[in-house]
Amino acid sequence: MAAMALKIYVYVLIFYFGCASSAFAETVNDLLNQQYKNQTLALRYPFSHGELKFDSSGQPLTKPTDRWLVYGGIYIRDIKLSRDSLVLQGPRIAFPGSSEKGMPTLVLQKKVKVHIHLDRSLSTLTEAQDLLGRIFFLDQNDLSRARPEYRRSDYRPKDAAAPVELSSFGKDGLKRPRAVYTPEPDFSEEARHARYQGIVVMHIVVDTSGNVSDIRIDRALGRGLDENAVDAVKKWKFSPATRDGQPVSVAMAIEISFNLR
Repeated sequence: MAAMALKIYVYVLIFYFGCASSAFAETVNDLLNQQYKNQTLALRYPFSHGELKFDSSGQPLTKPTDRWLVYGGIYIRDIKLSRDSLVLQGPRIAFPGSSEKGMPTLVLQKKVKVHIHLDRSLSTLTEAQDLLGRIFFLDQNDLSRARPEYRRSDYRPKDAAAPVELSSFGKDGLKRPRAVYTPEPDFSEEARHARYQGIVVMHIVVDTSGNVSDIRIDRALGRGLDENAVDAVKKWKFSPATRDGQPVSVAMAIEISFNLR
């Protein structure tokens, strides 16, 4: 009889702690949604095809295989916390702007899913924030990092010096890069059908070989035009900028116009 009572007591304890753990998860989940739902968060790591997976320490489990690495932000629409996972979902955005309804002005991709595997349940909001802070930039002062950036994975600067800004040209023996090959981007079918046109503003880096190594979208259009502009600019070739006859990397702003003729 005593053994039966002890067995029942153990089952009660298991049930109690299981319910308590579930209640903690629900509470933290609610707090996370209050804190981050309908907010823009910039990823510390590049996007990859399909679901983005991270371990319980915040390290990526999936690695991008493309020649170009893509960075940027996600507009968080949904957060779900369970005992063994934390999942955030939302669209990639072009830049952290908002419409009258508070939604992102421009969406580049329908949905991104970030799946974080947990080796133990998260019992407090602080624990969850510490984990998210290893994957996202949580400070709203870092929103500029949410702008889409494309970086060539095989590019390695010859020195640690930052690229020379275009405004410095004409000084200290600096000469501008000269465009050699600049194919125009295609119009997206969505934009063409809607008779939609405009200008995409980008910030690019031309390296010492005359190749484009970094692309940042500073003003986007949406409707597939930004992606087409990036695809075209990736192929551009230059005679590199020089200082006293030696090639140097240069950063400059460019505009890509989409006009229906």
